[in-house]
Amino acid sequence: MTAPPIDNLGAVAPLVFVIALLCMPSGIGGGILYVPVLRLIGGLSQKESSSLSQALIAAASLAANLFNFYAQYRDRSEPKAIIVWPFVILMLPCAVIGSLIGVYIYSWLPSLLQLILYFCVACLGSFMAYRKGFRLWKAETRAKERESDSATTLTRTLSTDIQGIPPLQRMPSRAKFITYSVVVAFTWAICLVFPPLRGSSSSESVIGVPYCEAAYWVLAAVQGVILLLVPAGFMVVERSPNTVKIGFILIAAMIVIGLIASMVGIGGGLLMNPLVLSLGLDPKQSTATTTIVIFATSTSTALSFALGGYFPPASDMWITVMPFAGALLGKTIVAKLVSMTGRLSALVLLLGTMVAIGGVTTITSGIISVVDDADNAAPAGIGGGILFTPVLHLIGKLDSKEASATSQALIAAAQVASVCVINFWTQWEEPRKPLIILPYVIIMLPCIVAGAVIGVYLNQILPQLIILILYVVVSAFSTVKTTRKGIKQYKAESAARRRRRNHELQPSPNQEGAVKLEDANEEKADPFLVMPSRRALALYWTTAFLIWVLCLIFPLLRGSETAESIASVPYCGGVYWFLAALEFAVLIGISSGFIFVKRKVCRVVQCCILEVEIIFTGIIASMVGIGGGILMNPIILDFGLNPQQGTATNAINIFAMSTSTALSYGMSGYFPGGDDMCIVVLPFVGGIVGKLVLKKIVAKTGRMSVLVFLLAGITCAGCVIVLVTGIISNIRDAANGIDIMQIGHVC
Repeated sequence: MTAPPIDNLGAVAPLVFVIALLCMPSGIGGGILYVPVLRLIGGLSQKESSSLSQALIAAASLAANLFNFYAQYRDRSEPKAIIVWPFVILMLPCAVIGSLIGVYIYSWLPSLLQLILYFCVACLGSFMAYRKGFRLWKAETRAKERESDSATTLTRTLSTDIQGIPPLQRMPSRAKFITYSVVVAFTWAICLVFPPLRGSSSSESVIGVPYCEAAYWVLAAVQGVILLLVPAGFMVVERSPNTVKIGFILIAAMIVIGLIASMVGIGGGLLMNPLVLSLGLDPKQSTATTTIVIFATSTSTALSFALGGYFPPASDMWITVMPFAGALLGKTIVAKLVSMTGRLSALVLLLGTMVAIGGVTTITSGIISVVDDADNAAPAGIGGGILFTPVLHLIGKLDSKEASATSQALIAAAQVASVCVINFWTQWEEPRKPLIILPYVIIMLPCIVAGAVIGVYLNQILPQLIILILYVVVSAFSTVKTTRKGIKQYKAESAARRRRRNHELQPSPNQEGAVKLEDANEEKADPFLVMPSRRALALYWTTAFLIWVLCLIFPLLRGSETAESIASVPYCGGVYWFLAALEFAVLIGISSGFIFVKRKVCRVVQCCILEVEIIFTGIIASMVGIGGGILMNPIILDFGLNPQQGTATNAINIFAMSTSTALSYGMSGYFPGGDDMCIVVLPFVGGIVGKLVLKKIVAKTGRMSVLVFLLAGITCAGCVIVLVTGIISNIRDAANGIDIMQIGHVC
């Protein structure tokens, strides 16, 4: 039996190279990304993709191991080992035992439950890696600040550090190194020998053992016992309290990791690295140690798949050279960067990022796989809400248009909860402090709708691949921008806390005056952030309401290709284009007129820049099919609004946009049956609960930076989800003979 050849090999090979370059330096095999690439672009089945990915992981980990062996040999006089062999001895057998159990659980556990379990563990691993990375970054920063100490102090510190190296992490003697190598080689041999002897449901045993008979289970039990005796025997020989403690932790954790990894179909590196980092290994040791484990497990699994005939033809197997070269180049580049910057924390932060990307990729492609296996509708494109639409399309079995329509109703319901219940109630509790900055609503709302008018037509003209790339670039930029804003705010909040601790509980009159003066200066910086008078407030709300009415009326008057005009305006006729131009002119006129009226009190140049940015945001959002909130929030935060004000202000814009779009869809009959529309209650309740919980967290921690980091996380998740689903949609369109780079037309 031989698997079919790889489709689009010229596209798959460079992607495999890049994946190895990014993943292997952080101690991750890359199976989390190889499988989707091989399946979606290479045209292989799930089993064939998993099989070949193990060979690619083995090639990449071989290159990484050769690099680590050379680094270990070069630093052989150092007191600290790069490859921590005792950890390898404790980890490798247990990972294999866990995978043995996981293979059997995989056969009866529902796929969706497996995905949820994996995603939860991946989130935990990413959180652990980021926390470790930030702590290490701070420690490295403090160490750099102490570099000006005397040479004697440095020598004394170095001596203390050498004595402080845990015994398991010290460079082993030659005799110990040989012993460790023999034990690891024996374990690896067990991993290679037993699967072919035992066989599986897809590959026959080399000694003729019938699958699932007594002899099969005896061999499985013997393999498990032998493997378990390896770490147990090592702990007995070492007999130190620290070794026993670490041994029990690693045995239990690695069995669980092996179980989860085998169920999901990955090597487990993205779960192993956070574990060993938490046990005291530095990033270099962590990646080098887990790479040994990944190599042993991937070669064993690849051998089993090869015997089962799941590899592509030999002529395609040259692709294994690509991850080898990519891993070698990646390890070299990262080693140079670490030596130049002196920051090992970069490795940990890279690890956390790869774990997060892997988690989102797996849950997205996994849901699509589950739906495909159930013969559901085709995967969603990139239309509709960034999270609602994939769920409604993949699980709710609605087509793309119905999913987009229903998602707009769900967004509107959630925003009603946010705007009408939580934000108004919060404003009522604090009447002197503006929460919804209405002047910015009046500037932004017409511009986002005007941009959407243009974006709708560009969506029909531009190729979907260009739209996808444009959106990913913009959202990635927004993620970086928001994260930097969050870090700055977090530092400012920490500095404010330190100042409060350093001062007395009761400030002096001078201090009170300074605080009042600082507040006055902040208010003077942007008059829009001052609570308006009751008359001005009524005028602002009336203007915002009229803009909303325009958003509701013009689409109904103009109509579209799928929805008739209520005024019987022919689609793409002269009156149609006149109404479109009139809508754009009126909306921009309202926004610009407001800036002109307020020119004496507002920052005119900044407000005009805001207009341009929001128009561009509206174009991008309507082209991709989202509300635009994940792009608007980073922009508005740059204008001095705090996170609470930013989210509350943008909630008005999102509410107006979603209700307008939902009305258009409703008039066209794209909503599901009346009984099913009770689902809008759920986002309403969810919006209230989410806002209340977040409000409590902010009040308890005193950190509004939590909101900024949450926004950055959602923006990043949205970017990855749109990228993954968009790539899948474009690949399947191309496979069906559709030209994904074809220029469309409006009419």
